[in-house]
Amino acid sequence: MAFCNFTTISSADGSISCSKVARRSPRTESSDEKIPLFSFTVEGVHHEDLALILDKMGIAVRSGQMCAEPLMDRMGVTGMLRASFAPYNTMEEAEYFVKCLNRAINMLM
Repeated sequence: MAFCNFTTISSADGSISCSKVARRSPRTESSDEKIPLFSFTVEGVHHEDLALILDKMGIAVRSGQMCAEPLMDRMGVTGMLRASFAPYNTMEEAEYFVKCLNRAINMLM
């Protein structure tokens, strides 16, 4: 069983097939600087609707303004989603997240 590290989570993030997904997390060049936290929005899909569908699939994400309403206003969004991974998450779990995210987006579009 392969366990996720900062680099493998980032590679799973690249597997999202919808071009309407906008990653809102800072991008870094060095794998030493990467953190397993991804904030994102999906054009044309409300963040809460997507969070509810993911929850039904067993995926827990944070949805809303992330206690940063001024930042959301500046970014021009009403809220976003955040997925967080931990050292004990496996690569299979990261791939399951991406699969469920793609499926949920397809349901809502």
